[in-house]
Amino acid sequence: MVIDDTGQPTKAIVIIGGTGYVGRYLTEYLSINFPNNKIIVVTRNISKSIFFINMKNVTVVSDIRELKLVNCTIINLAFAIGLTEKITLELFEEFMSKLKDSLADDFFGRIIHTSSIAVLGYPLKSELQKPKPLPTVIKATDSYSMAKWHAEISFYKIAEKTKAKVYIVRCGNVVGPGSTWADKIVKRLIDKKPLIGSDKKYPSNMTFIGNLVYGLAELSTGNYCSKDKNLRIMNFAEFGSISWEQWVLDVAEILKIEPCAWEVSNISECRPSLKEDMSHILREIMTVAIPLIYKSKATSKYVYKILNHLNAVSVKEKAKQVVYNKKKSAYMDMQEFRMGQLFMNETKIGLEEVPVSIGNRLPYTYVKAIGSLKNWVKYSCYDALNLSLK
Repeated sequence: MVIDDTGQPTKAIVIIGGTGYVGRYLTEYLSINFPNNKIIVVTRNISKSIFFINMKNVTVVSDIRELKLVNCTIINLAFAIGLTEKITLELFEEFMSKLKDSLADDFFGRIIHTSSIAVLGYPLKSELQKPKPLPTVIKATDSYSMAKWHAEISFYKIAEKTKAKVYIVRCGNVVGPGSTWADKIVKRLIDKKPLIGSDKKYPSNMTFIGNLVYGLAELSTGNYCSKDKNLRIMNFAEFGSISWEQWVLDVAEILKIEPCAWEVSNISECRPSLKEDMSHILREIMTVAIPLIYKSKATSKYVYKILNHLNAVSVKEKAKQVVYNKKKSAYMDMQEFRMGQLFMNETKIGLEEVPVSIGNRLPYTYVKAIGSLKNWVKYSCYDALNLSLK
């Protein structure tokens, strides 16, 4: 319950980060299916309240400290992240301080915190498995993982010190119409960039937005913690066993594109290497430098003499050869390496510790989910874009 300025209690569901991708879907779902509940969206950008302008039972606030929470449901979809570990920790501490200030001393409602299996998605062994020590899970230089890890630990402590029922939901890779993953798959297909390993079908660990929203909504109204424990940690990736290849092929079908594969079958073949990095950097430099030298007025003749002295081909042919070698190189830069880590990850996560009554009633099968994605591709005109690029 939320105690407002007049001291009158109101039944409420508070969504922190409700203007993001998952938040907008969740807010609309709750508004329609729980018309007697007051939905309060907390966002740093109050102008985003326009998303909910036609939802009568939705209120938007910019600071959670405007509320005094006693017996309501809090769904946290937000996390704080900065460019460095220090900034990330400062932002996170500020975020948690605001949340704790909003909780009444006798708060006994529900808190649902969404985390990520991409960071902490190891198979669960028990309902109360605590997040692993930081050094065995992530590197301290990874701000995103750092933020996710600290958030889990903090909500774990809230469960220990208060009467709140705390659910930590480690979400799979969230896919749906307009999602980051759907957009990424379509764009990489159109750009002819690799999306699958060369000879393995790696698990996608996906969750569909419609199923995730349903699960979060059900958790917000039911009591799924055991009588003697206030914490339940679960992995939510109902399509975890569906391979990336299957998702990609089904989306590629509507675009009429043949997916590209990485030249490697396992990401371990592309482990970070100083030698590989320096070789790639030199190839990049030579690709730019040799054609420039060839066109220069004075320098070119000296380089030409050196190449002739080494019995090399002409400068022009040398430049072409360097460019050719660069293009056929299987080198992955950091961004591409991270993509490869996700698309060639062998760990398979599914629905773990998710209440059976929720898992058995998820509204979207794979066929229905991929059908929704295909419709989005058509309505967003990606298929037309692909045709225009041919």
